[in-house]
Amino acid sequence: MKRILILTTGSYVFGTEKVILQLLKGLKTEFEFYCLVNGWNDGRFIDQLTKMEIPYSQHKLGWYYISKLFWSIDSLIHLPKALIQFIRIRSNFDLFYTSTFRNIILLYPFINKKVIYHVHEFNSHSRVNRFFIQLTNRKVNKYIAVSKCIKDDLIIMGIMPSKIVVVYNGVDCSNDFENLNNTDSKVRIGIVGQLSRHKGHIELINVFSKIHVKNQNIELKIFGSGSEVFKSEVVNLIKEHYLKEKVILNEYTHDIANIYREIDILCVPTQHAEPFGLVACEAAAFSLPVIASNKGGLTEIIIDNVTGFLINSDNPLEFEEMLNKLIVSETIRRKMGDNARLHIIEKFNERIFIRELKNQINSIS
Repeated sequence: MKRILILTTGSYVFGTEKVILQLLKGLKTEFEFYCLVNGWNDGRFIDQLTKMEIPYSQHKLGWYYISKLFWSIDSLIHLPKALIQFIRIRSNFDLFYTSTFRNIILLYPFINKKVIYHVHEFNSHSRVNRFFIQLTNRKVNKYIAVSKCIKDDLIIMGIMPSKIVVVYNGVDCSNDFENLNNTDSKVRIGIVGQLSRHKGHIELINVFSKIHVKNQNIELKIFGSGSEVFKSEVVNLIKEHYLKEKVILNEYTHDIANIYREIDILCVPTQHAEPFGLVACEAAAFSLPVIASNKGGLTEIIIDNVTGFLINSDNPLEFEEMLNKLIVSETIRRKMGDNARLHIIEKFNERIFIRELKNQINSIS
């Protein structure tokens, strides 16, 4: 049985961490895993590992930022212990897996096994990141890109296409979601994910305020957490548009069924290209139509005019027109939602994701 050391990243369980947990759950009977978990964490990732009986230890292997002096000092203080932890256990494994180049850079002199780098983010826009990617390339045996646009991004940075394979993230399609849709006459629009300016909350609220003038039977539900400063800006904008009774702010919950049963249409009007777009897959698996920006990985998930609409999120008139089409027609919503679920089952099913990852791991001898 191949032994794999998983070098985790974030302090919270969001997109990348959800994918790692999915990988562990799907492949734990075929491979032996051990996780080195980021020591700065909220405990949720560790709880999931414990439930799955995946062995782990915590290490504080932090990155360094000019703008975050105390963070960087803390990382530097803990670096020697983190390096010793890695050196002591590295010989027990056949393969290292990571989802960030930062782990490879920090451990660079001590990496003596083959490496899979699961790439979840764009890097070519940053000169510093480009430098680090080219440096880590000497250690990486295989890149797993979460989308074709991430593969293209790696190629831009000089990575050989033969070292890159695209494996789309998968979602659970095994449950029966038929009865989760709302049954009353109100049409609920949702946006799910981090409360951050680039996610398009401002643009969605502005469009919603215009549609609401003509259609009082709609509601906007925001699921997410993030910057308190930006959250205050969102709350103030809601007040400015007199939408306090029509826009509902909710904390994000990891029980995604409780989110998607509350909405009829998902909007992903991100202002920046998304490397993948997991929420679009999740919503589609719940038979929901999705309106999303025609950027990045979202264009690989949504079939325009079939499973939802791809829009220029900088064009409020186009956004308003497409959203209004779905609001006024339950027939279109249901047809696109059904198409979306079939598309996800065929292309973004969790079983496909696990199968492809298994093949890629086994291809490294």
